[in-house]
Amino acid sequence: HLPDAVATAEVWQDAIDAPAKRLTMEPLEEEGFTGLESRSGIEPRGVVRTTIDYGLYHGSRLIYNAQHFPSANPESWPQSASVTSGLSATFRVEGKRLLAMLRLDDSPLGGAEATLTNEAGGEGVTARSTGEGVAMFEMASIQDGLNGLMVMHVDKEASSEIKGKPYA
Repeated sequence: HLPDAVATAEVWQDAIDAPAKRLTMEPLEEEGFTGLESRSGIEPRGVVRTTIDYGLYHGSRLIYNAQHFPSANPESWPQSASVTSGLSATFRVEGKRLLAMLRLDDSPLGGAEATLTNEAGGEGVTARSTGEGVAMFEMASIQDGLNGLMVMHVDKEASSEIKGKPYA
C-alpha cells in the first residue's frame, strides 16, 4: 500500500545550469515494488529530491527528505545543496574517502548518525558527522550498483500538534 503522504509527494529534478523542474509522478504497485514512477527523463548530473511530511508516528512527527543522485560517478554530483530547508546531503571524493556534507536548514548537521548501505543488502557502514556536518566513509565501502546514505536527525525540542493530536 502506498501511503497518501508518499502518493501525493512533489518530486523535483535539480540539474546543473537549469532551473528546478517538478516531475510528473504516477503510483506504481507491482510485485516487489510499491512507489512512484516518472516517465520523464532526468539529467544524470543533477539530483532528484522530495520532502514528505509523513505525519504522526507513535507520538513523533516524521519528515522524510530524500535525494537521488543518478550519475554513477560521485565526482559528477552537485557540490552544493539545491534547497536550504530540511535535511540535505552533498558529497565529495577526497582521496580514498567519500565525504558526506550533511545540512539541516542550511546549517551543518553535527553529531548525526549516517549509515551507508547498498542494494546487495547486508550490514551498512555507520559514521557520525563532525561538528562541521561531515560524515566520512572509505571509498572501498562503495559497492557497484545503487548505494544509499540514511541519516537520522531527532529534534528533541520540536513539539506541536497535527489535526489536534500532539507530538514531541
